[in-house]
Amino acid sequence: RIHIDDDIQSCSVEEVDFSSSRTACEQAFAWSQKQFNEPMSIEKSKLLFKFSLLKVSDLEYWIFCKSHHLICDGFGFTIVASYIADAYRDITSNSNASFSYPQYITEVINSSAFYSSQAYQRELNYWKERIKTIPPGFFGPSARHSSYRKKLSIKLEPALQQQIAEMQIRNKCSLQLLTTALVSIYFAKAYRQPEVLLGVLIHKRRTKSQKNIVGTFSGILPCLITNNPEERFDVFLSNLKQTYLSDYRNQNL
Repeated sequence: RIHIDDDIQSCSVEEVDFSSSRTACEQAFAWSQKQFNEPMSIEKSKLLFKFSLLKVSDLEYWIFCKSHHLICDGFGFTIVASYIADAYRDITSNSNASFSYPQYITEVINSSAFYSSQAYQRELNYWKERIKTIPPGFFGPSARHSSYRKKLSIKLEPALQQQIAEMQIRNKCSLQLLTTALVSIYFAKAYRQPEVLLGVLIHKRRTKSQKNIVGTFSGILPCLITNNPEERFDVFLSNLKQTYLSDYRNQNL
């Protein structure tokens, strides 16, 4: 079901002044992080976004934007920044330009209609045939339901970065596909599983209009990968690329 709220109202933008402090930037950053850490209540009476203007000096302001992933994905935030930049340039140049942005509700209605179409049935049959059984999970129930998460960042040496870039060129593949292949090999060996099912993040914005709409389009593409220890890596990567392209063409489900 789709809930459409026709009572659209403009939201207020809170201004928070840190300019009187010698550590204005640090305080503004800490305030922003605190806002991000606070969960958002999913209720019809509550807004799932927040905008604030942070003053760190008389000549420097920060724009704080927070949104639940239900209504805006990462790509959408870049569009918000573009909207704000366009409006700011219009004000500073006195051009009095008119702005007309595509509406997310149009895409919501189109997406809803897809589920009663023949295309939906074709994709449904594709995925039923593609993934007949789900491989065993790698983590136990306690790990899957744990709220603990940790981000690990590793900076690669320039020489290794160059090798990866050359491998992409040599195999004509993206960094995402190469990473997916390596991760699948790791899990297949670590857990001794011939098949690995990975979720690959996709932004699902294919038209020019969709790439200019603030909203949530991103999704997860299930990628079932069969690992053969006897297969050469370049052959494995080529086969994975063809499989990935076929799956990508059936991503609307």
